[in-house]
Formats: sequence, structure tokens, C-alpha cells
Amino acid sequence: MEPSAQRYALAYQEPIPVEQLVQSLCDTKQGYTQFGGLRPFGVSFLFAGWDKHHGFQLYMSDPSGNYSGWKAAAVGANSQTAQYMLKQDYRDGLTRKEAVALALKLELAEVFLQPGTGEVQYQVCSPEALGKLLAKSGLTQPTPEARCAGLLCVAWPGVTCDSGGRVTAVQVGNRSLTGKLAPEARNLTALARLELFKNSIFDELPNHSPNQAV
Repeated sequence: MEPSAQRYALAYQEPIPVEQLVQSLCDTKQGYTQFGGLRPFGVSFLFAGWDKHHGFQLYMSDPSGNYSGWKAAAVGANSQTAQYMLKQDYRDGLTRKEAVALALKLELAEVFLQPGTGEVQYQVCSPEALGKLLAKSGLTQPTPEARCAGLLCVAWPGVTCDSGGRVTAVQVGNRSLTGKLAPEARNLTALARLELFKNSIFDELPNHSPNQAV
């Protein structure tokens, strides 16, 4: 898309119209359907943009490269339900507040209800509980603050700490690596060069020996 936009801007000294840019990408998508086994764009796209010719515009393309213009559209799982609701509730001239309310209605179209009472099921997670869950799933890395302050051991997968927040052991399961730390390396500050993420070691402990640490 970027080369097409650059060529147009160089030739006409103005930004490329939204539809022309969408058409350029969809032509590329359609070209790949001519060859067996080549479907790098095997998904539907939503394109939103603005130009001085037609203002705000929304286009949707299917995997084959066909595209069409919409005032409101949805793709993906449960898109048929969302499209039906958009046809019922969308109208020209929606205010920003009304548009936000419609978006929330689409987002909450499918919710879980308590049997019997009909109340919406939900659970509020504290920052601490959410942090532990993300760290357990390997979705977070230790922040610079945690690395420097020697705190938040839960943010370090494979690092074991005592009740005082001092590091006592390091373990990387998928490499069968375990080890104990030297007495002078008892906090995360001393482990500044050790990066543990998704059970991988990216660097070494400073000033370590084979019988002191991994």
C-alpha cells in the first residue's frame, strides 16, 4: 500500500484517494488467487479512511479481492449478528455518544447470564491477581522498575523468591537448567543482565561461576 500511495503523491502532489488505495491492495489479493496454493491474504479486511473527495469512507474486502463500500460493517466471528444489529440501529447522522453506545451494544451482544437470576456474570480482577495470571501465562516481561528495585518476583517466570523478595533460585524447565545464586546475588538488581521470558535465558549472570548460578 505504501508504494502505491507514494507513487500517486509523487505524480499528482496530493494524497491518494481512499478507494483507489483499497482497489490497489485488492488487485494484489485477487492476483494471488490465480495460482494454486497461494493465498497469503486469506482473510477479510475492513478499510477505514478519509480523503477530500468523499470524506470518511469504509470498505470491506473478502479473501478473493472483491471489495465494497459500507456505512457500517463487521467481519469475523458472529459478524452476521453484528451486521443485523447494524442494519437495525445504524442511521446517518449518529452523534459520537450514540455511535459509542452502538459499538458497546455490538460488543455485548453475547454475554453469559447467571442461571435463574438472569444477571450478567462477571469477575473483577485486582491488579495483583491480573499480574500473576499474565506472568503465569508468559505474557509479560519484568518492567524496568521491577528489575531495578528487586521487587515483583512474580513477574519473573522461573525465578523463586523468599518472603523478603530476595531471589533464591532460578529454573528454566524446558532446558533442564536449575541453579542456586551466590550470596552476593540475592535480589533482582544483581540479576540485571539476566533476562527470563518464556523459559529462555538471553544472557548470563555477571561474575558467576558454574557452581554458583545458571
